[in-house]
Order: sequence, then structure tokens, then C-alpha cells
Amino acid sequence: MNTLDRRLSRNTSSRGLPLPLRFGLVGAAACFAGALLGEWLFPAPAAAPVGGPQNIALVIDASGSMDEDGKLHEVRRAAQAFVARQNLGPTRVSVVAFGDHARLLSPPTDDRAALEAALDEVSDGGATDMAAGLEAGARSLEGTNGPRTLLLFTDGEPNTRLEPVMIAKPKTAALALSLRAQGNRIVAVGTEDADMDFLSSVTGTHELVFGTTAGSFGEAFARADRAIRQLFRSPGTAGSGLTAARDAALLGALVALLLGAALLVAENVWSLRGRPWRDLSWVPLGAAALGAVGALLGQGLFAVGLASRAPAWALLGAAVGLLLGLADRSRTKALRGLCGGALGGLIGGVLFDPLAGLRLGAADSGTVARLAAFALLGFFIGLMLRAAQDALRRAWLIGLTTGPYEGKTFELARARVSVGRSDANDLALYRERDLPQRAGTLVLEGDGWTWQGLPIAVNGALRPHAPLRSGDRLRLGATEFEFRVRGQETGVARERWLLAGRRTVALPHPLRRARIGSAAGSEVCLEGLAPSHAELLLEGGELKLRALAGETRLNDRVLPPGHSAPLAAGDLLRLGELELALVRDLG
Repeated sequence: MNTLDRRLSRNTSSRGLPLPLRFGLVGAAACFAGALLGEWLFPAPAAAPVGGPQNIALVIDASGSMDEDGKLHEVRRAAQAFVARQNLGPTRVSVVAFGDHARLLSPPTDDRAALEAALDEVSDGGATDMAAGLEAGARSLEGTNGPRTLLLFTDGEPNTRLEPVMIAKPKTAALALSLRAQGNRIVAVGTEDADMDFLSSVTGTHELVFGTTAGSFGEAFARADRAIRQLFRSPGTAGSGLTAARDAALLGALVALLLGAALLVAENVWSLRGRPWRDLSWVPLGAAALGAVGALLGQGLFAVGLASRAPAWALLGAAVGLLLGLADRSRTKALRGLCGGALGGLIGGVLFDPLAGLRLGAADSGTVARLAAFALLGFFIGLMLRAAQDALRRAWLIGLTTGPYEGKTFELARARVSVGRSDANDLALYRERDLPQRAGTLVLEGDGWTWQGLPIAVNGALRPHAPLRSGDRLRLGATEFEFRVRGQETGVARERWLLAGRRTVALPHPLRRARIGSAAGSEVCLEGLAPSHAELLLEGGELKLRALAGETRLNDRVLPPGHSAPLAAGDLLRLGELELALVRDLG
């Protein structure tokens, strides 16, 4: 590979993925790592017998639809198998059946035979008065010592002879919220005819809803059994609010710590803030503290029965975005980061709960789904945080010279931006050994920017004080940067460009759009090409190549028809059999 080919290869790789997408992938990796570490530090409890007392009410739908296809017989057998797995003694179980009415078939007892006999009596018929069933189940556990769980089984939606579904549903959901507020946990098993979203509102979370089909009732009851054991994993305090809140806060802090650290390092490296570890002493710790607060908020939302904890994840994203902006001592970037991070956290949070609730099988604890949900959350936080900064920035520098700063950008988000080799500068080019510790300052005066400081080359002329226009070239050390302002015409449009090859062709000036092809009337007419082979165009102040027809390659990368890619001086274009280099006209 010759020198030009190596340079073109580096140019292509330096562009790579768009910056917001790269931040999204970094965020995904960080949240995945945090969640994975959390699974190890705070493992889900094993499905072992509970040591302390607990009380379970089996609330079974015995409506008319349960007589179809042997469902009533199957649910009796599944519930009896559930009772057989219990450590009766510390655990007491009651049985309630509901249809048109709710009937208490057995009060809380540790008599296995009595419970099996009560389950054999499950029959009612008629409508599905789910609210009456839940109320009867909760009433049966009143006065018992230890945690209280209502295990609901249903094959439909709530209704009564006097109340249609549209009335019975909100009534049942309101009752369930009240029962949970009184300290009852609700776990639900529903067939394919049940409304799973509604059952999530009854239990307070989709994680305590288990779907099933005919022939698999026993498996669903076994999964519900494991969920109940996890809710109450130690005597007295197991599954209590304090234990759950503590674990949630620690996990939130851990995920936020790694997310804040990873995105800060990415910001330092890709946005020219200096060394990778700059501000690592406080930004991740601040993110961890706010992440713990967000996790506690999410646990609170869970406790009051909201099915989504998206607001908590939005708080985590907002915290990371805010701190990254504050690290630049810029209220503008802090506000944009807060909004972008919050939006990303909200999007990821809305998707988090449904994804985290997926199970790959009866024995699946949900670890894989939870890890995937955390990765998705981190992706959207990183993506939206960076996209908000890029979409709203007003002025920035972008590295042009091949080397460590090629293709990297630095936003001018403050009215005064110090530049130099020292890490104390806003723009810290520590790799530029020939650059002074403090070279000067980029200053916003009115609506325009100026360079003030030691003489640097601005468009090739050494100047200690120079007003800047979009497209101007600044040489800082060995690297040339292009200054850009949103909405201003860039140097790309003002400069003259050539396509150099076996034949050198001058591009139109000023350059806005130039079609390349063999058809008469093309701005660049070349034999051997398709009539409209490709075009050069200026978009957002950036020169791009768009493929139209025929084979088009940019630096040996195929560009499919309809796709475009950014161009820079020295890029190699292969159009059919023609090979051309994009160069500036220095004459």
C-alpha cells in the first residue's frame, strides 16, 4: 500500500460511524457492563424455601369460560402442584374462586389435604368478577403474620352481570392499587385470552405477570412460585421496601457510574477536551449519586403500581448529560445535555420494561433480557445526548490534518475558549508538542468569532488577532483545523476544486452541485460513465459525493446508488473505470 492509499485508508476510518451513533454504542456497552456487574454483585435469589412465615391466597377464575377445553380441571391440578411445593407450616395458603361471585373455599391453612380438597371444589360459572375475587383473597389473609401474596389466575377480562369490561377494568385496577398499598403483593397467571397489559396494572409490573396456554398451566404456576420466593427472600425483611430500594439504588449507581465514565472518556477523546481521563475524578461519581436517586424513584414508581419506570431512566440520562455539559463549564451544553439525555433515557425506559420482562423459557430468570434492556437504555441515552449537542451547536472546529486529531470536532460552547497544549485549556491539544502551553483564545464578540493570542496561521497567514469566518483554516501546532459556523457559507463553497486524474477537470465555482456523467449538460462531462453517474453537492456546509448510477467508490468503499458520503481534499473517487482525486485548486 502506497503513501496515498494509507492516507486514504486513515481518512475513511477516521470518519467511521456518525458521532451520535458512536456515543450510543459506548453508552450501550457501559450500561451492559454495569448491569452484568450488578447481576454478579446483587444476584437474584434462588428459588429456595422461605424461612419466615408467609401467606398466599390462590385467587382462581372459575367463570363460565373456564369450563371450556378442560381449563378448570387443568388449573385445579396446577394449583394443587403449587401447594405441594410449599413449605407448609411457615407458609399458609387460602383458596378463593370467583365467577359471578367470590367464594372462600379454604381460609389460610397449612393442611395440605384440606387445600387439595378445597381446590377440587373450585367451580362457579358466570361472569368474571375479578375485583370480588381479589378482595376476598386479601380479606382471607387479614390478621396473618408475615408477607401476604395474592396469586391470581384468569383466562379473561373482568366483568360482571351489571358491569361491562369498560367499567369493571378500572374498578379492578383501582382496587388492586389499594390492596398493594395495604401491603399485599399480587402475582398473576393469565391465559392467551387475558389482557396482559391490564394484568400488569393489577400487579404493578409486567415482571409479576406470567402468560400461559392450555397444557402449560403447571409451568406458569411454577414460574409464579419462583417469583413469590424471590419477593420474600429473607425472614422479616426479605422482599421488603428497604431491601429492594437498597439493591435498586446500588444498581442504579453502578450503571450510572460506568455510563458517566464511558461517555466522558468518549467526549474527551472524540471532542478534543484533552486526555481521556480528564474530569474522571468527579463526573462519574456525580452520575452515580444521581443514578441512585433515579433508581430509588423507579422503585417508588414500582411500589405504587406504575408499570413503567421510564421517568427514573430519564432522570439518569438527564444527570449524565448535565454533568458532561458542566464539565465544559458551559450552561448551554449542560442544558442541551440534560434535555438530550432525558429524552434518550425516556425512550430507552419506555422500551426497558417490556424487554426486561421477556423470558426464554420456564427456567429463564430473565438475565439475558435485563442485560439487553440495559444495553438498549444506554444506547439511547448516548445517542440522544450527543445528537442534541450536534443538532444545536453554533460554532465548532474540525481537524483536517492526518494524525491524532483528524476528523475530530470541538464545539465552541462558551464566549471564550482557551487553546493550548496544557490540560488547563478548554481545547487541550496535549499531543501537539510544538504548541505552547497556552496559545490563545477564541472569543465571541457580538455575532462573530476572533482569534486572540500568539500568532497562528489563519488561512496560511500568521496573525495574532484575526476575525474568523466559517471555512477558515487555523493551524494549531502541526494540525490544521477548519472553523465552522452553522448557517454561514463555508470555505468549501468559496474555494476552487479540481478532479485530477488522466484528465484534470475544474469543478464549477462557487460549488453548490455538480453532476458527473456522460450526458450533455453535465457540469462534469466525462466519457465512459453513465449519463448521470454521480454528483458532488454541498449539504450543511459539507461537500459530499452521491452515487446515482453505475459503479461508484470512495476510497475503495462502494457507494450504492442513492447513498452519499462526505468528501475532503485528497479523497479518491472511482467512477466506473475512471480514478480521480479531489484536490484544491491552489493556482
